[in-house]
Amino acid sequence: MLGEEIGRVKKPAGEIERYKTFSDNSHVPSRYSSDPRFNDLATDPAHVGNKSISAASRQEAMAGLEAESQGLIKGPIERGPAEIEFYG
Repeated sequence: MLGEEIGRVKKPAGEIERYKTFSDNSHVPSRYSSDPRFNDLATDPAHVGNKSISAASRQEAMAGLEAESQGLIKGPIERGPAEIEFYG
């Protein structure tokens, strides 16, 4: 497609302006939160000692699932170690 950068995820959920409202899964679009891997993908191993899920880590999980659905990364994706976000 003209004008689009190859290899970049198109706005996950089309809700970029709402990213800060992803304080819990009820605000995450169901196309992402209904994936049984969502909570595992939203747990960020880079935050050692703080395994909680945050708005930012939910955004990362949505971006990873969106990249998978767009065929930008081979699925099924899993959360990587602290040095990488996801791998397939």
